[in-house]
Amino acid sequence: MNPLTIRCPSCSQKFKVGGELMGRVVECGACEKRFTVNDEVIQKAAKFYPGERNHHALEGFARVEGPKIGIDAATPIPRGMEHGYFSPISRVGPLRLTLGWVGALLILGATIVLQFQFLMADIPVATQMLIAFGVGVIGLILIVSANPRKRTRSLLIGGIAAAILLSVPFVFRSKRTITPLDPTRAEVEETSTPKKESSPEEEGIDQLKKRIGIQPLETEIHRLAQSGSDLRAYGIWLRDMSESNRLFVRDYMLRTAAASPSSVIYPRDNRDYLMVLTGLDKSIEEIAAITARIGQQPKIHPDLQLMEVRVDPSVFLEGPLDKLTDKGSPAFYDLNKRELESIQLTRVKRAVERLADAEPKIYREDITRQLVVLAALPQVDFIDEVCKALMIWAEDPSVANPQLSRRLNQMHSEKKKIPKSLPSMLAKGKAIEALPIMEELWLADATTWEPQMIEFGPAAEKGVLARFPELDPTLRHSAARILARIGGQASIPVLEAAKPKADPELVVLIETAVRSIRERN
Repeated sequence: MNPLTIRCPSCSQKFKVGGELMGRVVECGACEKRFTVNDEVIQKAAKFYPGERNHHALEGFARVEGPKIGIDAATPIPRGMEHGYFSPISRVGPLRLTLGWVGALLILGATIVLQFQFLMADIPVATQMLIAFGVGVIGLILIVSANPRKRTRSLLIGGIAAAILLSVPFVFRSKRTITPLDPTRAEVEETSTPKKESSPEEEGIDQLKKRIGIQPLETEIHRLAQSGSDLRAYGIWLRDMSESNRLFVRDYMLRTAAASPSSVIYPRDNRDYLMVLTGLDKSIEEIAAITARIGQQPKIHPDLQLMEVRVDPSVFLEGPLDKLTDKGSPAFYDLNKRELESIQLTRVKRAVERLADAEPKIYREDITRQLVVLAALPQVDFIDEVCKALMIWAEDPSVANPQLSRRLNQMHSEKKKIPKSLPSMLAKGKAIEALPIMEELWLADATTWEPQMIEFGPAAEKGVLARFPELDPTLRHSAARILARIGGQASIPVLEAAKPKADPELVVLIETAVRSIRERN
């Protein structure tokens, strides 16, 4: 039976009891009064009839028409009213309202952005289409989700808006042959210069300039000339290059040609690109030799300060991983040597790590030469791995002293973390020019750099002795340990002079150091 809600006649406390207790005596749990469960103590729900309450939520319920005067039972009920009347007008929740506005504004915003050529000039049409498709689908889903009762109508309206968005990249297709740096320059020169008949060679150059869209290169050359700079700018016409390799080529050219970071790659039709390489102090022939690494032998157009190269897609493909990692494979050294020359630094880093853990059997000079080149590049952020590989492969440890010394100075001045392998390699190469910085590092953190100071050998003794009298107790302990390993006869008087005022631990270290020096000498 259904539970009953009762109220105690004494304390008015409400309770729920089972229907089987109807007519029986019960006891109130609050005041302990006993009473009979009957209609007098049962609480009944209040009833109301349509029209008694005025609330907007009631508009969502069906209305059943009552009898009408003058209409008999035989009168047919109007179509759509068989089950009463339901108002199609209802309140829209804030979530659906937000979804609808976000979807509409998303499509509208993307449509406006895709019309601006100065924003989309460097983005290929295929990429613009992909952006428009993604935004259109998301906007359409949001619009339909905001109108669940009118899905067909919202789907039609959202579909039309998405179709308009997809057409924008074609309707407002950017003029790729004009750079945003100076869009009026070509028109001014054309109107101010009288036309004259051109020779076949000039016609060929004009057609080539028009095909490449050489305006950005001409603008950059003109800018450098106006500024009086000795630096130069060249153009590289990259033929048939995948867009996914665009950044790899840019980073490679900036790294190897030491070009300005303001160098830009402009997309052209048919998978072609124009790279304006600026801030150069090299000849066009030297840049062409660097460019040859990414494709066929470049064709130089000296009149345009331009070189043309067809990109080789195999340059961007890594060798078989099983052979690259198998030290017993005959192809291990050959493939990893090629990876060291890759234009992608991530692949170069993996090759350096593999070679740092391999026995130098073949290609020792070639691999060492490439490791030295990498040590000199500021863009190489894996100098730790390069130094570890040089320790294994370099027959002459001093071969990379100039490059590694510059990297040590640069990292120290920029307060970057210096890997221990860098001073260790310099110590192995007896690069005494690195000792002043090593002494500073040791004074700042003796525990970390004490082993590297010892690796520099007797060359580090003079600096340690000069600083010994002024050192704090902790550094004196470290200095005594260093001199015990590398010190000569000149260290004995300095150590003996510090002994009277030394603490017991330092006394033991001084005695050990003096004994070790005398045994060595």
